[in-house]
Amino acid sequence: MTSQHRQGSPLPAVLTLLIAGLVAGTLAAPQAAVAHEADGRPARIHEGTCDALGRVVHQLTGVGAAISLEGSPIPAPEAVGAEDAVPIALGTTSLEAAMADLTDIPHAIAVYESDEAMDRMLVCGNVGGAMMMQMPGMAMPGDELAVWLSPQGDSADAGVALLRSEVGGATSVTVMLGEGLASGAMPGATPASG
Repeated sequence: MTSQHRQGSPLPAVLTLLIAGLVAGTLAAPQAAVAHEADGRPARIHEGTCDALGRVVHQLTGVGAAISLEGSPIPAPEAVGAEDAVPIALGTTSLEAAMADLTDIPHAIAVYESDEAMDRMLVCGNVGGAMMMQMPGMAMPGDELAVWLSPQGDSADAGVALLRSEVGGATSVTVMLGEGLASGAMPGATPASG
């Protein structure tokens, strides 16, 4: 069998570098980092409250994720309006659970630093509060509940989760997270002149 490449071709050198990189692990690491970033910040709904979290009952799409829990690509949000608007990371999940399932007994929404740092909770909020109802006294699709996500520990992040009743007893959960918002310095904000 004869070689199919021309003498002086860079192909052998490229293959040697590629194999050396794979053996050293230098080429695998960036791919893992990119895949991890695509997952966003882990978000979960737990039984219990932020002061006493119980078991995880729903895994949510990662906040700022580029891929859904099912592995489908999520289009990047389009920035509109003021150029100095505060950037917010988003994650939306559709649950096969009614809003009442999340409000009738205590539940909490938590966002964590990363899959490797699930012991570092960034924000947490107890599910409850004033529900914006389409028709007072009657739960129906379109009813919404906003849940404040307070910073935890030394985190400077804060956010809001918006729960919305959907047709068929489902609930959509959109988690909105602002990095550094709890520190008092709003990213992109300019001081008012007086």
